[in-house]
Amino acid sequence: MEDDLEAKVLTAQAMLRAGNLNRAKDLAQEVLKKQDDNLDAFEVLYDVRVANQSYGQALALTLWRLERLPNCPYAAVFQLHALCLLKRKSEATKLFKALQDRLANHPIHLEQARLYYAYHFWPPRKARKLIQQSREKGYFDPQWLDSLEADTRAESGHIYTSRKMMNEALAETPNDPDLLYALSVTNVLTGRLPTALRQAKLAKEVDPPMAPAYNEVIVVATMGLIPIFWGAMAFIVLNASVSTRLPWLIRIPFNYLFMAIGLGISMIIPIAMDSANMNVPPLNVLIVFGNIGFALYLLFGFQHIGMARARKKQDFTFSRDY
Repeated sequence: MEDDLEAKVLTAQAMLRAGNLNRAKDLAQEVLKKQDDNLDAFEVLYDVRVANQSYGQALALTLWRLERLPNCPYAAVFQLHALCLLKRKSEATKLFKALQDRLANHPIHLEQARLYYAYHFWPPRKARKLIQQSREKGYFDPQWLDSLEADTRAESGHIYTSRKMMNEALAETPNDPDLLYALSVTNVLTGRLPTALRQAKLAKEVDPPMAPAYNEVIVVATMGLIPIFWGAMAFIVLNASVSTRLPWLIRIPFNYLFMAIGLGISMIIPIAMDSANMNVPPLNVLIVFGNIGFALYLLFGFQHIGMARARKKQDFTFSRDY
């Protein structure tokens, strides 16, 4: 029987890596019904719930685990992780402080808890300092730490540095769908649209369950290549180059300036048509308002949602990389 359960756990882990979340969930639940202290099955089921963004269920799973194994370091750290994902900062902070003592004899799990908490709640610069300390301790996969640091740099506005680091990590793992997605979003925001298209298409092939997210990148990058939307793309590239690094109040006038530059670029086509006596007022209006709408979507929709989704994908891979 134990051999059968072990085989199911190994299959569940393989299904999880392959993106077959439903099959991984079913197998993990079968194992836990017969052997409720199986930590490997617990971790698979937890990862599935995080990948499905069922953070409340993920938290409930950790509490169930702790009822049966009160001193289980895995469950304690995952409980903290679930609270971070749910943005319940006060509870996460209280638990994080408690774990400083409870995990004193479990240095790897304690370091994992610190990274979870720092990644979600610390300022990016402070989080990067902790990441560097983790490198020196050698507990975690260096490539994963590279992608995590790149993400914190993007969060603080250093998007070109982030892109460079992700490219270096991608050279080591060229088919990593999480890295491909994060890099494709970053390349759209920095104007490298053909590269973003190629990466999103590859990620879609490698990770079919996440196809809707990759399709969004493909659609946005394709629109950005159309000349009538070059004004909006100019604005978003200028914003990524300069504005994102600045404090909010200082960023506002730059955003207006870059928006004006973008609109100026978008008017090249109407001006050229007018000079050729081909003035079409409805087209002019469409180009201007189309660029404004596309720029606002890129700034407040695609950029924020895309980077947030990339962070969630990082969260999903986090617990399996130590």
